[in-house]
Amino acid sequence: MKPAVKVCGLTSAADACAASEAGADYLGFIFFPKSGRALTLEKFQEMRGSLPAKPWVYVQVEPDPCELRRAVEEGFSLVQVHCPAATVEESLPGWLDAVGRERLWLAVKRPPEEPIPPVCLERVDTFLIDTCRPGVFGGTGETGDWGAFSQLATEYPDKNWVLAGGLNPDNLREAVRRSGARIVDVGSGVESEPGRKDRLRLQALFAALD
Repeated sequence: MKPAVKVCGLTSAADACAASEAGADYLGFIFFPKSGRALTLEKFQEMRGSLPAKPWVYVQVEPDPCELRRAVEEGFSLVQVHCPAATVEESLPGWLDAVGRERLWLAVKRPPEEPIPPVCLERVDTFLIDTCRPGVFGGTGETGDWGAFSQLATEYPDKNWVLAGGLNPDNLREAVRRSGARIVDVGSGVESEPGRKDRLRLQALFAALD
């Protein structure tokens, strides 16, 4: 079975359309100001009328719950929240109250050898597993530990697991084979430069899954 694909870090309607035409199942937009692919809500509102009718994913680091409520009001189907493991227990209730567990994709920043906090496993349905680098939340372009991902998916089969980290047309087929991922998240691996998607790389990515 081919995995569902989220193309993340979209910064223009043209790129979102190119991703959708290539085969993307989810379209991701980053609102973390320190990201090289960051959007403002105002910029998003300018282009939203030209966006494909695919599920939009709002991506942020340690957001205020009010921000997530507004994201849902703006039409986002899902919210992807990145956070350190040390603060997740305190922050998680507010995020869940804001959007509900069915809309939340949680990306806890942790090395592969460290367990996911128990409170998350109790209350969250979908986890995004990204490469862990100190001081950086996603967007590293570095591949993760596909074996560790597979172990998590096997140990907790009732959860949804999203594989991220350095995926591109050259390694996606092998990553899916080794990880067993049913959802993958791709960003820098289909870019010509940060924040600008490359149509040929997008097409090659989806061709790799055929």
